[in-house]
Amino acid sequence: MARNQTRDRGRCLGFVPEVLLFILLSPLILVWALFYVLWGLILYVAMWLVWGLRGRFVLFVYSDSPIWREYIESEILPRLRDRALNLYYSARKS
Repeated sequence: MARNQTRDRGRCLGFVPEVLLFILLSPLILVWALFYVLWGLILYVAMWLVWGLRGRFVLFVYSDSPIWREYIESEILPRLRDRALNLYYSARKS
C-alpha cells in the first residue's frame, strides 16, 4: 500500500513545475498580448490615416493566374479602381 501512495504523490508533484512556470510566465504572456493588440491597433490607425482619408478602403492583392487573369481584369479591377490600392503580386520585384 505504501508503494501506491508513493506513486500517486510522484504524479501529483509532477505538475508542480508546470504550474509554477505558468504562474511565473503569465505576466509576460499578458504583456505580450497587450503589446500585440496595441501594435495591431496602431497599424490599423496608420493605414486608416494614410489610405482611408484618400478614399481607399480596400487592399486588393492579385497575381498572374492564367485562370483568373481575364476575370479579374474585366470584372473586379474596374469596380475597385478608385476605392482600392491594387498590388500586382507577380510584379513585386519591380
